[in-house]
Order: sequence, then structure tokens, then C-alpha cells
Amino acid sequence: MEMLINDDAQTYRVHRSPNDKDEPEDINTDLSKNTKKARNHKIFGFYKLAVVLLGLLCLLLLAVIIGLSIKTTEARHQLELSHNKQDKEKHQLLALCNNLTGEKDQLQTSFNNLKREKSQLQTQYSILKNKTSQTEAQYDTLAKERDELQTFFTGHNKQAEHNQLQALYNNLTAEKDQLQTSFNYLNRTMSHLQTQYSILKNKTSQTESQYDTLAKEKDELQKYFIKHESMMEIKKCAVDVTLDPDTAQFKLILSADGKEVNHGNTRQNVRDSPKRFGPVICVLGKQGFSSGKFYYEVQVEGKTDWTLGVARESITRKGVVSLTPGNGYWTIWLKNETEYMAKNDIPAPLFLKEKPQRVGVFVDYEAGQVSFYDADSWYHMYSYTSVPFTETLHPFFSPGNNYGGKNASPLIITPVCLTTS
Repeated sequence: MEMLINDDAQTYRVHRSPNDKDEPEDINTDLSKNTKKARNHKIFGFYKLAVVLLGLLCLLLLAVIIGLSIKTTEARHQLELSHNKQDKEKHQLLALCNNLTGEKDQLQTSFNNLKREKSQLQTQYSILKNKTSQTEAQYDTLAKERDELQTFFTGHNKQAEHNQLQALYNNLTAEKDQLQTSFNYLNRTMSHLQTQYSILKNKTSQTESQYDTLAKEKDELQKYFIKHESMMEIKKCAVDVTLDPDTAQFKLILSADGKEVNHGNTRQNVRDSPKRFGPVICVLGKQGFSSGKFYYEVQVEGKTDWTLGVARESITRKGVVSLTPGNGYWTIWLKNETEYMAKNDIPAPLFLKEKPQRVGVFVDYEAGQVSFYDADSWYHMYSYTSVPFTETLHPFFSPGNNYGGKNASPLIITPVCLTTS
């Protein structure tokens, strides 16, 4: 005889002989015990697997904590080295500025001395010129008297008068020779003074030129020093920014470390969500800021189109969006390879000295300021000011359309260097 027994979705087939009259109860008892043992064994296996997984998870967490600790220590050490180098450069610049100031004072003193000497020479030159004029007048008078005497001598034959006139003539001739000698000396002296005056004038002109050059160099050095100080103060606000893949438009390709983004030709295998942009080609940074100051740099080398800046967390992310402050965006962009513009409510063209390869973005939340710099030359590109921020801001990135590979280069978030070249 054969029986079917069901227990926990399992079927057991039991064979009985006609003579087995007292066995059914024993069989059921044995089956129940075996089922409980199997169930307990399975539960024990699950617990054991859970304990192993929990142990592996703890080891992984410990490794991550150790790695972060080492990375933080290295970053702190690098920051201390950068600050020390910055202080050394600052002291060198101050010493150079003090040296130039001393040289400027010395040149100023020399310039004043030359001006006094020039004034004295001009006075002497005027006196000699007056004496020369007087001597010439006396010479003309004596020559006239001599001519009169010669005429008078010709008209009289008396010997006494002739002798007197001859003596007078001789005296006048001697005086004339003396006056001529004095006149020649005065001419030579005046010529020498004129030469010295010309030399002194040239030296004065050279000194003035050197003074102007030194003053200009000092002004340029002071401007550079102020610019360097401003740059270092802003770069001290550098933050680590990574891209948020949950906000990236569906054709954007992000690097594994979240530091690079470019536009692909095909849709990526990503899930749509309210956080994701579409169809606007852009992505936000993961990090949000609702106070203080922050700064980051982006490499734009090789690109013909891009947009950078910051945006409010509550911005509209679906449909066609105008990237203006009124809609929660504070950005600048490059279009058609050469057209730079600040995307204000009234667009403002930007006329830059040279094409930037890296762009720095600085935000002072409390001051309501968003500024953009050429990170290599530290040329100020544009600033939004007096903005009444009231909510969290995120870094904003748009690599622009690929345009068949013409604009294929990625936007790259680069580390901020605290030293100068």
C-alpha cells in the first residue's frame, strides 16, 4: 500500500505492506523531525552567510576610513607646503618693493641736486652773457674813439699833438688788445658753460627718464603684488567639486571620478528623474553651498562652446531654459569659438585679451558676488554683484554640443594650484 504525505510544499511517498498496522504514527513523527532539522540547518546557513557578509563589510569600511585618513594627511601637508611657499614669495616681493623705493629716493635726491646745479649754471651763464654784451659795447666805443683820433691826427701836422695822439692811439690799441683777449676768454668760457649746460640737460633728461621708468616699474610691481594677494585670498577658498551624474543630461558622458564631462552622439543608458536636465545639455556639481566663499577651476582648452557658473538648487530642469539670473543661473559662455558673453538678464559681450585655457569661478555667498577669472593670467573676465542669494547654490557646467567632433574636448575640473609660476 502507498501513501502521499504533504509537508511544507514537499511530497513524501510512503510504502506500506498490508501487515504494517502500527507504523503510520511512527512514520509521521520521523518525517516531522527531519523537516525541522532541514529548516534549522537552512536558517543556520543564512545566519552564517549574513555574519560573513557583515564581517567583509566592516573590513571594507575600515579600509575606506584608513584611505581617507591618509589622503587627508597628504592634502594637509601639501596645503602647508603651498602656504609656506606663498609666504616666501610674499616676503620676496615686499623686499623687492622696498629696494625699488630706496632706489627711487636716491634718484629723486640726484634729480634735485642736478636741478640745483642746472639753476646755478643758468645764473652764471646769464652773468657772463651780460658781461660779454658790456665788453662788446666798450669795444665798439673804443673803436669809434680810435677812428676819430685817427681822423683828427691826419688833419693836424703839429709834432706835439702828433706825439700825444700817437701815445693815445697806442694806449687805445693796447686796451683794445686787452679787451679782445677778455672777449675771447669770455667766449671760450661761455662756450664751455654751454657745453656743460647741454651735458647737464642731457643728464637731467636721462635722470627724469630713469625716474619715470622706475616709478612705472614700482607701480606695476605694486599692482602685481595687490593682484597676487587678491588671487591667493580667493584661491584659499578652493573646494573639491565633482559632477552629479543624477543631474546630467542623457547624452552627457561623465568620467568615473566625476571630474570630466563631454557631449556624446548617442543617448546614455541612464534613468530619467526630476533631478535630470533635459533637453538642455548641462550638469550640476554634487556639492551645494549656502554660505561662505568657494572657488573652483575648469579646463576649457580645445573647446569651441561651453557654459560655466552656478545655479540655484530649485531651478527648472526640464524643457527649454534661459540661463539668466532671473531663472536662477549666473553664468558666462563661449559660442562659435570666439564669442564670449555674460548671460545676464541683458546679455553683456566680453572682450578678453586672450583666449582662456582654464576658467576660475569664485562665489562670495554673503556679499552676493559671482566672479570669473582667466585662471592662468588672473585676468578678471566678469562679475555678478549684489545678488540676494537665499538658497543652496551648485556649480553649473555645460560642455556644449559635440558638433560632429568639433567641440569634442571635455570640460575638466582641475585641482587649484596655490603657487604662482
